[in-house]
This record gives sequence, C-alpha cells and structure tokens, in this order.
Amino acid sequence: HTSTPLGLKYIGGPNGSESIAQESYNEQLKQLNIPISFRLRYVKTNFGIAEDRIFNTKERLNAFAGRNVVSSVEYADVGASNRSSVLLLGGGKDDPLQTTVTRFKGPAAQKTFLIGHGQDSISNSRDGGEEDTRNTFSAYELLRNIFALTNTNTAPPITTDTELIFSFKNL
Repeated sequence: HTSTPLGLKYIGGPNGSESIAQESYNEQLKQLNIPISFRLRYVKTNFGIAEDRIFNTKERLNAFAGRNVVSSVEYADVGASNRSSVLLLGGGKDDPLQTTVTRFKGPAAQKTFLIGHGQDSISNSRDGGEEDTRNTFSAYELLRNIFALTNTNTAPPITTDTELIFSFKNL
C-alpha cells in the first residue's frame, strides 16, 4: 500500500514540486505487487542469528532500483549499538550493528537506524487454522532512514519510516 498522508509535496524532490511528486507517485504505483528477487544473508552470533545488514542493505536497494546503485554500506557506531558495547556484552568483532550508512554511486547517502524489532517463536505444530505453521519463523523490524544529498545542494534530508515483516519456513 502506498499513500501520501501529508500530501504530494513531500515526495516532490528538494523543491517540493507537485508535478515531480505526481510522476514519482505514479511510478511507485506501477511497482506494487511486482515480485523482486534478491538474496539475504544471516549470521550466527553469540546472541543468536542476526541479519547481515551490510550485505542485505546492498542487495535490497540494488534489487528495488533494478540496477547497481549502491557504492558501499558500512556499520555505524551509535548510542547503545556500537562496537564497544557489543564486545562488552560478549559479542564478536564482526557482529552486525543496528545502524548502517549507505553511500550511493551518485551524490547521495542514507543512514538507516533499527528502531524496533520483534519475533514469533518457531512453531512445531499446527496452529489449528488452515495453514501449516510448523517450522516457521516470523519477525518484524521498524527502520528509520535519513537520505541526504552529499554534493553542494542545500536540499534538506528526507526521512522515511519502514516496517518490514518477514516469514521464513524451514523446507
């Protein structure tokens, strides 16, 4: 579902152009319900299984763009999710952090913060409904993205919030 609750001017580029916004919105609508294939990677840590955010961020953004648009992705030390605190809590030096910085091939960058997450446990029995939920795992993440131009353009950054819902089944 796509909506613009505050109006089109907020997706109309640096100058809030409603014609650019309408064109962008129409392009978004064309992309709804079109499957996109990409690989995801998860790694084992002392805390359990964690998303390899560097690999997955690059895979998702390139897949959604339909071409290679990402130059680099790296973890960012912020607040409680920083390398020192992970190590002090018993994590490893290569464990994923919750915040990433993405640099695009053009003059733009994006910082992504994990602001919330949760999961359902793996079920080993039928849930009583029609669907067999044995050996399934479901989770969600709430992300905040801050996207900014990195050239001399004075346009303010764009902030978006995204909820991702995952469901995996052991085949």
